[in-house]
Amino acid sequence: SGGVPSETSPASGGGTETNQGKGDLNTALAGWEEDDDDVGEEIDDTPDDDKDGDEGSDEGGKTRPSLEEVEAARYIRRVCINKEMGAPVCPQLFVLGCKKCGTTTMWKYLSFHEDFVAPKFEDGSGYIKEVAYFLLKQKGDLAENAVEKYVKIFPTRERQGQFSMDATPTYMTSFRASKMMTGTGIAPTGSSARFMMVLRNPVDRAYSDLEWYHRRGEFNESTTFGAAIDYCLPILRTCREEANVARAKLKQPDWRFLPAFYCKWKYRSKLYPVSGSPYPCDIFLRGLYADQLQRWVMEGYNVKEEFCVFETEKFVHNPRRAFETGNAGKKCLEPAGVDLEKLEPSTDSGNAHAYAKVDVHFPNARGRLMAQLYSEGNKDFDTILSDSFGMSEEEIAPFKPFSRSLEGAGNAT
Repeated sequence: SGGVPSETSPASGGGTETNQGKGDLNTALAGWEEDDDDVGEEIDDTPDDDKDGDEGSDEGGKTRPSLEEVEAARYIRRVCINKEMGAPVCPQLFVLGCKKCGTTTMWKYLSFHEDFVAPKFEDGSGYIKEVAYFLLKQKGDLAENAVEKYVKIFPTRERQGQFSMDATPTYMTSFRASKMMTGTGIAPTGSSARFMMVLRNPVDRAYSDLEWYHRRGEFNESTTFGAAIDYCLPILRTCREEANVARAKLKQPDWRFLPAFYCKWKYRSKLYPVSGSPYPCDIFLRGLYADQLQRWVMEGYNVKEEFCVFETEKFVHNPRRAFETGNAGKKCLEPAGVDLEKLEPSTDSGNAHAYAKVDVHFPNARGRLMAQLYSEGNKDFDTILSDSFGMSEEEIAPFKPFSRSLEGAGNAT
C-alpha cells in the first residue's frame, strides 16, 4: 500500500523524468521567475550579488540571502513548524538531483510509503514531484500572500507521522537553491531537513540527457552525441581553465567560481540551448559532480549529518537496500519523519533497465576530451565524499569510475 497511487504519479515508468504539470505549477505560482535550465526561455541566472564575486559571499563562500528571501523564509518556518492536525505537511525531505540519475525512481519508491502525502495542484488534477520553489526568484516584494502559494501546495496533516517530499533534480545545479534553503533558514543546520542525491556515471548521464532533448523535439536525431562532444568539450575546457584562473584571484572562496557554476554563468550563451547554443552542452556540465557537492559544503550545510549520496545503478536495482546500506535510512529518512519499518519490500524497482550502461566506442580524440573533462573535473570527488560527507571506502567504491573510467556511455558517433 502506498501514499500515492502509481497511475497518478507525476512520471511514467521506465525511469523517464518528466515535468508533468509544470506549466500549471508556474501558473499557480504566478509572479515567480523560474531559475531552471529546462524552461525553454531566456533567464538571468547571474549570481544575485556582486557579479565579480568579491563582495557577494561571506567568508567560506557562503552567499547572502536578500531581505525579501529572509522574510519569505520566516513565513514558511512559522507555518511549517506547526505539527498539529490541519497544518500543512511541509517537506523535510529534498531530492536535489541529479537530472537523469534516478530521482523519479526515488520519488516513486518513497511515494508508496503509507505515510507519504504528495504536494498537489490546487485543482486536484495531479501530484507534483518537482515543486521547484527554490529555483524561483520573486518579482518585486515577497509578500506573505505570495509565499502562501508554496505552502498551500502541500496537504494538511490528518494524522501524526505523515511526511512530504520535494524532488527537484535541478536544485543541484541552480545558483539560487542552496542559498534559499539554508541562507534564509528554511533548512537551517540542526533542523530535521535532509537532502538526498542520486548520481550516475557522468558519461551515461550525458547520453541519457541528450535522448531527453530528442524526445522533447528540441534537437533532432542528427544532433548526435559525438557531434555534441566535438562542439561542447573544447568550450568547456576553455571555461574551466578561465574559472580556475579567476578563482585563484578571489579574496575569499566563492563557490560560484567553481567551474561547474562559472561556466553556467559566464558561458551560458555558448552552452545552453535556452540561451542560443546550437548544441545542448549542459548535458556535459551537469556531470561535474565534485563542484556541485562542494557548493553545498561551502554554503555551510552539515553535509556529513544531513546528506545522503546514492549511486544510480545500485539504487534503481534495489531502493530499500540502498537505504539500508551505510545507515542511509536512519541518517536521512528518520529525521525527516519517515518510518523505516513501513518502507516497501526490498525488491527491484522495475526501472533498472532505463539506467543500464550502453556500449560506447569513442574515437581517440573524443575519448581524450571526455577523459580530460571528468578525470580533471571530478578529481576531488572521492575526497569530498570521504572528508566532507563522511562516507566509507565501501560506500565510495561505486563512484570511483566517475572520474577514472569512460566505460558504458552510449554511441558516440
